[in-house]
Amino acid sequence: MQVNKFHIFIFLLYIFSCNQITSNDTVDVNVKEKNQPLPLFNFDPANDWVINEEISDNFNGTEIDSTKWFVQGKNNTFYKWKGNAPSEYAAHNVFLKDGKLIIKALWEPNYSFSNVTMEGRNYENVTTGAIVSKHTFLNGYLEVRAKTAASSLCSSIWGVGKQSGLDIFQQIPLPKTTLSKPFYNVAVNNGEKMNIEKLDTYFNYTYDLPKMVSNDYHIYGCEWNENYIKLYFDGKLIYHLKKEDLNGAWVLNNPLELWIDMQTKLNYGLPRENELPSQFEIDYIRLWQKKKENLLSQQFINLNAI
Repeated sequence: MQVNKFHIFIFLLYIFSCNQITSNDTVDVNVKEKNQPLPLFNFDPANDWVINEEISDNFNGTEIDSTKWFVQGKNNTFYKWKGNAPSEYAAHNVFLKDGKLIIKALWEPNYSFSNVTMEGRNYENVTTGAIVSKHTFLNGYLEVRAKTAASSLCSSIWGVGKQSGLDIFQQIPLPKTTLSKPFYNVAVNNGEKMNIEKLDTYFNYTYDLPKMVSNDYHIYGCEWNENYIKLYFDGKLIYHLKKEDLNGAWVLNNPLELWIDMQTKLNYGLPRENELPSQFEIDYIRLWQKKKENLLSQQFINLNAI
């Protein structure tokens, strides 16, 4: 993920008993109707929320919607980067199946990896996948129902724009190092570099995971605008960050393009051959926005191959 200066990192390891949880609403995520485009929690009707169809996707078709998504590596074309080495994005790892988006990670030492390096690291052994939205968006509430990959790879959904970045979630259920327990994290950054490992940390918040969330589907929500970010897990508000909490370091001011991917993270250990394949499953992704706010949604441009 791209980062540089003015980074604010919010590191979240979920614990349901934490006293920061302020919502008492509970929802059975297994009985939510997939085809009913409603958010998991109730919006204030006065705010007049509408769904953004350019970003939202139920993944019910037979092929990925090319009007909405760019598949990294398709026709050997990449946008911005080829993945977090040693893993490389490969188009054959991204597909639709049974009404879900599947992103796989495979052990493929004989794959024709790129001969470029990323900060001195070769692309080798592990292929993953990514899609990138062809439309951008500013503020809103993004909701994702997903089952993260049960491995040491990172399952991620994140947005990046000019001097703006928002990691909606990054999950590593089975880290191998002593640096971390299984985690879920959110970050706000200025989106300049594709290297999350060099993120300057301005803010930390920690939760312990009560169970292995990669064993089942869960619903992740993130609402943000020019004044705050709110994070939801299975319909519960788990964190509320206000702009004033960051002492002027707020950078979420520009439209974002959305990335859904898997990638290796050296800090948390690399997968072995016997631990793959592993897959990240996304049931749906939906974006709601307020009619009364600036719903800037510029066309995705500068799709430059590397």
